[in-house]
Amino acid sequence: MKEKEEVVLVVLGNSRREQRYFRLGRVGLRPRDLCIVETDRGEEFGEVVRGPETLELSQLDHPLQRVLRRATEEDLERIKANKAEEEQVLLAAREMVRRRGLPMKLINAEYTLDRGH
Repeated sequence: MKEKEEVVLVVLGNSRREQRYFRLGRVGLRPRDLCIVETDRGEEFGEVVRGPETLELSQLDHPLQRVLRRATEEDLERIKANKAEEEQVLLAAREMVRRRGLPMKLINAEYTLDRGH
């Protein structure tokens, strides 16, 4: 018998637009809900774009991680604060690159929800 799991498809973050399936667990979510998920980078936020649905684990091309919770007001405030700081960090980093004459173009700076803690 093939192992099956209830999952949702989530678009991660503001800028990466990466889509991945996450194990739903006991969190009730549907499309357009904002959620907090566990990734290799730490806690990240995303938006459910499909599901819930039951998939065979063999159908997935990535390890299945889990939805931690529906996004709270506190999470949304943290996301907003992180986004504002990301812009400041990116501007400062671009200035350092310019001053040192480095042959690179910085395009993005992004914090995870928990800033990797």
